Amino acid sequence: MQRTFHRQRLTVHAEFAEGFYTPAEIDGLTIGGIAFTKAASVTPMAIRDVPPRIFSEMLRDLDLVVSVAHRGGVDPEATHSTVEMRAALLRETPQLLGITNIRFERDCAIIKGELGEYALHLGSGTIPALPGGTL
Repeated sequence: MQRTFHRQRLTVHAEFAEGFYTPAEIDGLTIGGIAFTKAASVTPMAIRDVPPRIFSEMLRDLDLVVSVAHRGGVDPEATHSTVEMRAALLRETPQLLGITNIRFERDCAIIKGELGEYALHLGSGTIPALPGGTL
């Protein structure tokens, strides 16, 4: 699976662990690795050379793959433990990076941006613009 960022001329490749003739053939796929490459190249880039926004978008995409495209009887994006884990990560990361425009209300991270205020739902990943609208 891959996603190309045309403007930046970068492609992100997601690899899955080989599942043939193993329990994964029945149980489902496991993400084996992620690689970033420049256009027309197969050589992986160093993670420090990946633009922060591209890296962030890919992590969000992977989080959605894991939480939305799950195989099981429990919806992991809606579980209390998933929301708590995401909230803990989101509380710590801005502190480490010196970001001060995020506050938390229930299951949402409220982000005050330059163009408006947004509520990132920690379960579904949806981002309503406040007071109304959705990104």
